[in-house]
Amino acid sequence: MLVALIVALATAVGVLSGRHEGDPAVPTALVLACPEDWVGYRNVCYYLSRDEGSWDWSQEQCSLRGASLVVLKREWEMEFLSRVKGNIDYWLGLQGRGERLEWVDGSDFNQM
Repeated sequence: MLVALIVALATAVGVLSGRHEGDPAVPTALVLACPEDWVGYRNVCYYLSRDEGSWDWSQEQCSLRGASLVVLKREWEMEFLSRVKGNIDYWLGLQGRGERLEWVDGSDFNQM
């Protein structure tokens, strides 16, 4: 059984409506402003909490912040998170649905 360590890695939806994450076509003046205590990288905000809890509790805490557990869609996201997390384990937005793995946004795990 997995023991919950440090949890609640969340990604916020972009502050600018209609823009695409990491889209180079977004003018430089429209830079994403992350809330205090969040880390911004490539127009995505990440919140790394040191609160401990279950996966469900962590997802609920993310929802209260207008976010969700992180959904990794691009290779650079995993590389970035590996650098900033240090030696602390965080929950990801990956869940089992029967015999398949699915991200919290409903996409299949193997679409990365």
